[in-house]
Amino acid sequence: MVGSLSDAVGETHPLSLTAMAALANALAHAGELDAALTCGHEALAGFRARFGADHPYALACEANTSTIQRELRHKPVPEDLHVRYATALRPDHPDLTLFAQGSLIDIDFTPLPL
Repeated sequence: MVGSLSDAVGETHPLSLTAMAALANALAHAGELDAALTCGHEALAGFRARFGADHPYALACEANTSTIQRELRHKPVPEDLHVRYATALRPDHPDLTLFAQGSLIDIDFTPLPL
């Protein structure tokens, strides 16, 4: 699905990036953490390039890659991530609760006409 979507609208289109982030989550849930991390980093780079580092999609993707890295014991979550994410959303947003619990965040989107 990600490949077909990327072929249709481009790799940096928000739908392609969202599909890549969803694939990363699915791989993580399946226990394929290394592959999940690779997909997550690709989506994160795309969201940052498209929207900037402090956009909610980029921050959700960063939270997910940080959660996966923590599971792999690669590196700790950046200290400022929770604060940056709370600033972009609101302090009581449900995604912040998921992140604090170590759960992956689904990046929702409204489908756009292709």
